[in-house]
Amino acid sequence: MVDDHVREHKDITDDLILDLVKQLDGTDNLPDDIKGNFKYFVNLFNSNGKQYRIVWLLEKGKLYVGVLTVYRDNRRIK
Repeated sequence: MVDDHVREHKDITDDLILDLVKQLDGTDNLPDDIKGNFKYFVNLFNSNGKQYRIVWLLEKGKLYVGVLTVYRDNRRIK
């Protein structure tokens, strides 16, 4: 599930989003925030030599990854 505003950015393609979501596999993530039944996460990944930040969520009792936003992020990883 991808939020509609992400689709407004032509450089953020379905293939890019799938690549970033696949990179979540095998990672151990603690939520950055929890609100109600939702856990929110933020990760920084590389794809095709570019760095992207993905903000995503999990809903309690549901089997999907919700992508809230994806954007280029050139800041250095701390």
